[in-house]
Amino acid sequence: MGKRGYLNEDLEFKLFQRLNGDAAEMYGRRRAICGRRQFRFVFPPKEVEVEIWMWYKICWKCGKVTPVVWTSPYSVVGGFNVDPNDFKELPKKISEVYPFFKPIYSKTMDKYVYGNVCVNCGAYQGNWFVREEILEMAYKPSEIIEKRKIKVSLTEEERLERAIPEEVLKLEKHHISYNPEKTIFVCRSCHRRIHCTNDFPHLKQGD
Repeated sequence: MGKRGYLNEDLEFKLFQRLNGDAAEMYGRRRAICGRRQFRFVFPPKEVEVEIWMWYKICWKCGKVTPVVWTSPYSVVGGFNVDPNDFKELPKKISEVYPFFKPIYSKTMDKYVYGNVCVNCGAYQGNWFVREEILEMAYKPSEIIEKRKIKVSLTEEERLERAIPEEVLKLEKHHISYNPEKTIFVCRSCHRRIHCTNDFPHLKQGD
């Protein structure tokens, strides 16, 4: 990886295998002459900070007030919002600070997940409902009891899943032929060389 955290060739190849045809074609586009890429994929950092919000809600089962936590809607890694169960290390670290956030069986998902349980009766509060509530909390900042930032280390796979494309070169369309229409993508420097020099006579049919 370079200074900007660009993926190396092996990781880019792994990522391209996961993209659909259109996305792979667009992000894999290269200069026709010098072969450099228009887009490069940027890795998120190895360690990120995720903000956690805590507020109170009424337990659906016992009707008493219980605290709940969720990742802030402003917590973003690699251009995507972060949920508590997105990263392997994150839910465990949340649970260390907030013991009522712990592994619990979800009937909806038919598996164990980390989620909020009522401190009074132990009822699972449902991640979907808590996630919906935190969107409301963004407009009710006075109801947020605590905000805390937690640092987590990401695995290579988690970083790869959140790698985002960054345009590093501007490409221009050059006509090799107008009838039939045939074009190639080139950078501005190479485009100028095609039209202003004899370096690429086989590409000058469009003049």
